[in-house]
Amino acid sequence: MDHKRFMGLKNAIEPARKQLEPFRQELADALKAYTGPHYGKNSTEDRPINMLQLSVESLLQQLSSRAPQVLCNTHKPELRSAAIELELAMNQALKKMKFEQEHRLWVLSAIFLVGIMEVGLDIVDSPEVDGEPLPITDVFCEAIMFDDFVFDTSAAKWDRRQVGFWGHKYRMSLAEAKNDPSFDKEARQELKGMEKPSSDETVSLSKPNGSAGTGEQFNEMCEIWQIFVPQENEVITFSVEGGEKPLKTVKWHGPKHGPYHLIGFNPVLNNIMPLSPVANWIDLDDLENKLYTKLGRQASRQKTIGICD
Repeated sequence: MDHKRFMGLKNAIEPARKQLEPFRQELADALKAYTGPHYGKNSTEDRPINMLQLSVESLLQQLSSRAPQVLCNTHKPELRSAAIELELAMNQALKKMKFEQEHRLWVLSAIFLVGIMEVGLDIVDSPEVDGEPLPITDVFCEAIMFDDFVFDTSAAKWDRRQVGFWGHKYRMSLAEAKNDPSFDKEARQELKGMEKPSSDETVSLSKPNGSAGTGEQFNEMCEIWQIFVPQENEVITFSVEGGEKPLKTVKWHGPKHGPYHLIGFNPVLNNIMPLSPVANWIDLDDLENKLYTKLGRQASRQKTIGICD
């Protein structure tokens, strides 16, 4: 990707984030209702019966009740032993990458709004052979939170010919980022630490501490964007704070949809974002809690005065 295209990509990120802000706010409100009145100081009040939590857990148990398992079979007798070994190896790989936990978070995110899963290869070691680095990779999967996700909101359909980019941001130690040999030497020297939490982190307000990043940071951190551009078939990594050059550009050799897998429940015409089950449940849950609260207050005010001289 040339410099002009890269700067255009950077300039398109922030407008897309602002258009997705109403969805992040709705998600924050839904999480407050889901956690109830006794979870953090920013939680909702007067919700004695949490039907939203009960509905979400019931659906989640049906969709992600246990760790997914691989079944590898063959009709050829001479290949059965190899198939059994492959099945054991794949199930062990799923356990090693903690696929059960990430799959559960992926499905839970889809129940609330949209599920995003990143799958790819991670460098676990980089030994040198004859003076040349020989990176050793391993498969990983990670459920991406919607608060960190961004995509080209100008598209009306999730198609690589319409959506110009999609990706997420993550945090890492500033010292680690500046010493990462896979990053461009000139670009990593321009990295800056985070001064304060991002202003658009609405979902994190429902965490127990009440807000994101209000405490002192033990390690100085930096925020980094990882964006997949289907037209160039490249994954671009660059700093959130600025910089005229990307930290890393990697040619994608995988599925056409890139490293991200999206799931949703109810599609909406001319819109990428699906309609989640929680969006239809939350008003019913709110009405039910209002009725129960009103009945409870009425019962508390009820007094019986007996007849006496």
